[in-house]
Amino acid sequence: MKIDEQLVKFEAVLLLRKATGWDYRRITKVLSELGFSIPLGTVRHYLYRNGSPRYISPLIKSLFYHNACKLALKLKEENPEWGCEKN
Repeated sequence: MKIDEQLVKFEAVLLLRKATGWDYRRITKVLSELGFSIPLGTVRHYLYRNGSPRYISPLIKSLFYHNACKLALKLKEENPEWGCEKN
C-alpha cells in the first residue's frame, strides 16, 4: 500500500491543532523538528483556508463527525423551514 505523504502531513497538522490549539507557526516548527518538511504557507492554508487533500481518511472524518452533527442540528433548529419536502 502506498502512503500519500500530502495526506499524512495534512492529518499531522489537524491532529496537532486539535490536540494543542497551537497556531500555524508553532505547528510548522514542531513538524519540522519531527522531520516533516512542510512550508509555513501550506500549514496556514490547511488551517485557515479549508485547504485539504481530495481524499480524507476515516481518522480525520471521525475526529470532526461530532462537530458536523452539532452544526447540522443547530442549523435545523435555527431554520425549521429548511429540509426535504414531505409529500
